[in-house]
Amino acid sequence: RLAEENIGELLERLENKGYKNILLYGAGEVAETILGIIKGRKDKPLKVLAVIDDDETRQDKELLGFKIISKDCIKEYKHDGILITSYGYEDDIIHKLEEVNYPEDKTVRFFSE
Repeated sequence: RLAEENIGELLERLENKGYKNILLYGAGEVAETILGIIKGRKDKPLKVLAVIDDDETRQDKELLGFKIISKDCIKEYKHDGILITSYGYEDDIIHKLEEVNYPEDKTVRFFSE
C-alpha cells in the first residue's frame, strides 16, 4: 500500500507539471506496478505511451498491454517525459539517454526524485 501511495503521489506531481503522455524506461516489476496503478486510475490525464527497455528479447512484446520499445524509438512518440522505473540500472539509463541527447529536464527518476 505504501508503494502504491508513493507511486500515486509521483503520478500526481507529474500531472501537476503538465505531463499528459509519458514513456517508462525499464520493463521490470516497478514498471508493472506503475502500469497497474495507472490503468486503475479513472479520469486522470496521465497516459503511458510505451515502455523502453534495452533487453532486445523484450522489445516488440508487451507489458500489461503496453508496447516495449528500444531507446532508438523514443522520437517516434510524442511525449512529455520519461519516467525511469529501474532501480539497479538508473544511472546506466541516464547515461544512455544522454548519449541520444535526450533533454535532462524531461527525465524523471522514480527512485531518486
